[in-house]
Amino acid sequence: MRLVGLTGGVAVGKSSVTKQLRKERIAVVDLDAIAGEVVRKGRWAYRRLVAKFGTQILQDDGELDRAGVRAKMTKDGSFRKKLNQATHFPIACEMACQIFQHWRRGARTVVLDAPLLFEAGLYRLTSTVVTVSCSGTTQVGRLMQRDGMSTDGAQQMIGCQMPLEIKCRRADIVLDNDSDLLSLQEKTKELVWALDRAPPPGLPKRVALCMTISFGAIVAIFSGRVFVGPPIAHSADVDSWR
Repeated sequence: MRLVGLTGGVAVGKSSVTKQLRKERIAVVDLDAIAGEVVRKGRWAYRRLVAKFGTQILQDDGELDRAGVRAKMTKDGSFRKKLNQATHFPIACEMACQIFQHWRRGARTVVLDAPLLFEAGLYRLTSTVVTVSCSGTTQVGRLMQRDGMSTDGAQQMIGCQMPLEIKCRRADIVLDNDSDLLSLQEKTKELVWALDRAPPPGLPKRVALCMTISFGAIVAIFSGRVFVGPPIAHSADVDSWR
């Protein structure tokens, strides 16, 4: 099995790439979705967050105040670091479990959709890294249109993340998304073709993947998920809390 890392910045179109990959029948482990799932009321990461920050991070119904958490992550680096400390291990457990489930079903390629692929060191598990990118002007404009943010607010949120130019330099493949959706979909189809014909990963990557799958199997066994169907749907990224 090949594990491919997919990353990018907020509002660059990474979700559109993931959607097209699924249409092409490529298995995807989405860390944004996992980050949102593990902090639901009563879940392990939820309890860790409440223990660390208290009930002021909750809504009246007891669920996490995602909008409030997201706003504070954008402005407060210390808060963001503590939040990541509380959620990192629960997210890693769910990630490994989903990778194991895909391996168990015989997936040839699994894409790890991780906004913080480099920051969290997850690129070390992958044989290929793909970065979705666009110009800074396009990124700010999309974020303002999507979330109704001001220019300053959009730039502040983008500033919380590793610069796209660095992610592009460290990637094996860059998907430019300064054009329209159709163009991005065609580039994603070409990516699937290229991945299908890429040489197998080297020994260090295979060993890292085997260790991840083994850890995922342990998580699956202890959570009673060895015989269940397809999985639902990283350190937390700002965009995970929408």
